[in-house]
Amino acid sequence: MRLAQSLGSLRVISEIAVGLQKQQRRFDGNQAPEAGSAIPSLHGSGCGSGVNPRNIQQYINLSCFTAPAVANVLGNSGRNTLIGPGVAELDTSMLKTIHLPLSKESDLQFRTEAFNVLNRANFNPPSGAATQIYNQSLAAIPNAGAIVETSTTSRQIQFSLKLLW
Repeated sequence: MRLAQSLGSLRVISEIAVGLQKQQRRFDGNQAPEAGSAIPSLHGSGCGSGVNPRNIQQYINLSCFTAPAVANVLGNSGRNTLIGPGVAELDTSMLKTIHLPLSKESDLQFRTEAFNVLNRANFNPPSGAATQIYNQSLAAIPNAGAIVETSTTSRQIQFSLKLLW
């Protein structure tokens, strides 16, 4: 008896919110804390989604954003406006059962399983400090929007033998 199974999946990892590095605020009893935080403006024709899907060094397209003219001013970029890289994965397994003449119910089963068969690099979206695209003085951070890790492993293949009696 032969049996083969495959399981594939496609999904979008997550949404990305871009912003500015938060300033350290000091309080001196008489002053109220500054309210709000700056959000960049999304602009420019041809920016489309605001990401460079084939550029992991600068996944967030910085040329699509403008820093606010002054701190604590909200731009037009909404929350979670960017879409992270997707995941595509194909896993498969095959097995063959061979009857052994040791007894009526003894079988030997050979099984092969492969994970991420297409060996596609599936990246995690930029997160944390990588989504802060302007520093406290509203200057662009050159390495902002970088992808630094993958979300799945590389191709893995495993073989096994199982004795049934």
